[in-house]
Parts: sequence; structure tokens; C-alpha cells
Amino acid sequence: MFPQRLDSTVAYGIAQAMMDGFNRHYQLFRQESAKAKERFEQQDWHGQQRAQRERIEFYDLRVKECSARLETEFQAAQQPPDIWQQV
Repeated sequence: MFPQRLDSTVAYGIAQAMMDGFNRHYQLFRQESAKAKERFEQQDWHGQQRAQRERIEFYDLRVKECSARLETEFQAAQQPPDIWQQV
């Protein structure tokens, strides 16, 4: 039972914040991944290992950032189910 349209500015704001969080994650992940070729060519194996560890942690960090933003800006934990159904 998905709504046909958003009738809540809160739901829209939450959805936008979640998209912002995903886009930030994707941009940072791509930027860091693009540096892998250079590290490989320079035989920077320690840098490569460090970057791999960081990329693995990226998702968890971005989820924490987004969760904090949702709680701060929208009091996400207190939002009723009908708001989340619209998100």
C-alpha cells in the first residue's frame, strides 16, 4: 500500500536527506576508488590497504551520518508509520 503522492513535507524532507546521504557516500567512494590506479602504479601497497579498509568502513560511516541527520532534523524515531510509508 504505497501512497500515490507525498502529502507530507516531513516525508519529503526525510527522503531527500536519505538521498543526500547516499549521494555523498557514492561520491566519496568513487573518489577514493579512483585513486587506486595511481597507488597501484606507485606500488603504494600500504596506501592501497589503508584505502581498502577505509572504503569498507565508508558505508557504516555514511549510515551513521545520515541517521544522526534524520534524528536531528526530523526526530526520526518519533515519526509515525504513515510518514515512513511515504518515504
